[in-house]
Amino acid sequence: MTPTLTRGAAEALFKRLPINDPVLQLLDMKKLNSASGPPRFRLKMSDGQHTFSSFLLATQLNHLVEDNLLEPLCVCTLKKTTSSTLSDGRLVVVIVDMEILQSAEETGEKIGNPVAFSLDGSVSSTTSEPASSPPTEAPGPSYRSDSGRGRDFTGKTPMKVETVMASPMKTRPLMASPMKVSPMKAEPPMASPMKGSPMKA
Repeated sequence: MTPTLTRGAAEALFKRLPINDPVLQLLDMKKLNSASGPPRFRLKMSDGQHTFSSFLLATQLNHLVEDNLLEPLCVCTLKKTTSSTLSDGRLVVVIVDMEILQSAEETGEKIGNPVAFSLDGSVSSTTSEPASSPPTEAPGPSYRSDSGRGRDFTGKTPMKVETVMASPMKTRPLMASPMKVSPMKAEPPMASPMKGSPMKA
């Protein structure tokens, strides 16, 4: 009987979401030689829905490979994992403890139809093309509308200036008002001494 894989486990592990004892299938394995220590093994695992090739086997589990227990198509449970970031910025999941549930011979085939999972799959370059078209169309109507409005305003502004110039013409008659007031006040004081002289005679 084929074990049931934990769908969505690959995405959860690489997003550092909590998940307990996920069941995955090993699809491929690559040996990475190291000059300063034992070799490392990079694993490509599948949860039946997605595959990811950035699993690293901890060196204390190398005996599973040497004993031919950990082979492509085998099904295993990840008991303990930890995440790490490489020098180039890639995220890897280090398998610290695992259990082989079913050997590759017993499984015999790939389970499900998983597709490659990528954290950068949302990036697209199609947004650059529509962004370039609006700037080319925008200058055309904007220059025409500005020039058309400029001509309308220049034709109307002299009409308003003429009406403003007529306003000071009305203020000039107001300057004549003090001319009439000054002689009216000057005549009465001159007549007062004329009436006082005959009274004493």
